[in-house]
Amino acid sequence: MTTDILRSPYAPRQLLTVSEAAQLANVSIQTLRKWDREGQLECRRTLGGHRRVVRSSLMSCLGMEEKKEIKGRKVCLYLRVSSQRQEMLGSLKRQEERMREWVKENVPVEWGELIIIKDVASAFGSRKGLQKLVDGIIQNEVSKVISEHQDRLSRTGSELRLLEHLAQKHSCDFVFAKSTIDDQNENAYLTRELLDYITVISNRISSKKSDEVFRAKVPEEAVK
Repeated sequence: MTTDILRSPYAPRQLLTVSEAAQLANVSIQTLRKWDREGQLECRRTLGGHRRVVRSSLMSCLGMEEKKEIKGRKVCLYLRVSSQRQEMLGSLKRQEERMREWVKENVPVEWGELIIIKDVASAFGSRKGLQKLVDGIIQNEVSKVISEHQDRLSRTGSELRLLEHLAQKHSCDFVFAKSTIDDQNENAYLTRELLDYITVISNRISSKKSDEVFRAKVPEEAVK
């Protein structure tokens, strides 16, 4: 399984894309790049040349301090499939096997500290597991949420950002085994958001679910 190379040398969620950092700081992407050029902000570069913002440096720029880790909290592995048919076909079980192996190789956590929450529901459906997860974050019982990719938590960027904001407020990190959201310019991000809404709504109308997550490829010409 392809993993996010940024998770290995740095603590989970300590490196943010420019878009994530801009939303967290409530400033423009151009402002972040200016801070980087002026040496006010610490950034890293991926192998592909994309800028990643060090969260602790960003918080320092904003005059904020990271909250210290709260002891005794759990690490949550969140799993989801969209339908009971997928569960019957073994998709949820295979997802759990993949993620247990990924956690074992990539996240230093004792199995006694790991709790597993499962949902069998569409992205827009009623998800009791997600509600339980949010309650755990609010009550400061969860220090880290691990999932296969962002779409397991949310198929829409706005909802995902809201969940990440909530986690930030309670010193909780999100860790994804692989990324479905790239560091894109603003127009590409908005196009991606629109297509995600259309995909989710279309899936609900047709009731046809897929075992894999398909994200439409947006040609650069269309974005421009």
